[in-house]
This record gives sequence, C-alpha cells and structure tokens, in this order.
Amino acid sequence: MPSRFRPHIGIGAPSPRSPIDSVSSPHSKRAYEKALKDFFAWYSAEARPPLSRAVVQQHRSVLESASLAPASINLRLSAIRKLAAEAAENDLLDRSVAQGIMSLKGVRQSGDREGTGSPGNRRATWLCGVI
Repeated sequence: MPSRFRPHIGIGAPSPRSPIDSVSSPHSKRAYEKALKDFFAWYSAEARPPLSRAVVQQHRSVLESASLAPASINLRLSAIRKLAAEAAENDLLDRSVAQGIMSLKGVRQSGDREGTGSPGNRRATWLCGVI
C-alpha cells in the first residue's frame, strides 16, 4: 500500500501489514490498491463519521448506483474487509467495529457463468452435437 494511505505510526511501533500484501497475484494487488484508493477518495471527499459498518454499507450503495458488476463490488468490499481486519489487528480500529465491517455481505451474483458444470457434461454435450 502506498505510504500516503498508511496511518501515521510512531517510531518503533510495528508497521501494520497492508491488505494489499495479503494477496499474491499482481492483478489482485492492483485491484486491491485501486479499491482502497477509491474508497479513501470517497471517504475523504466530504465529512463522514468514523469508519464503521454503516459507512462501508453507504460506500457499497454508491458502488451499486455506479452500475458496477457484482464481482467488482465484491472485490472492492473484500479489500475494505481486509483493511478493517489489519487495522483491528494493529489496534488502529476497535475490534467490534472491524468485526461489523468484516461480516458485511457482498452483492449477490446471479446467473450462470460460462464454463460451469463438470468437464464430462460439456464433453457429452459437444459429442451429441457432433454425432
């Protein structure tokens, strides 16, 4: 996580682990960094109460109204959940507040995805079309 997003930590205090460090894929790291950057920009754009479940729910509503795909919203919420977990682990956020944020459900995803089902079923369907 870029240093501009890290809370100020006193000298000698352990540095909190970034939620971005918790994922291994470079693509996921970029996605988490963007999600947190966008969240902080939204959060600081106007006076808001301290970080809480209600604030994250409000952000989720903003994401939904922006017509983002459910998977995109869920990825962004996942980054915020990890941020809350790390903040609580480092005593930067009350554990009960963090638990409320971490238990926030994602957006329901509907429909079938391409490629679902067992490989045998796809093979059998393909063979029926060929024969």
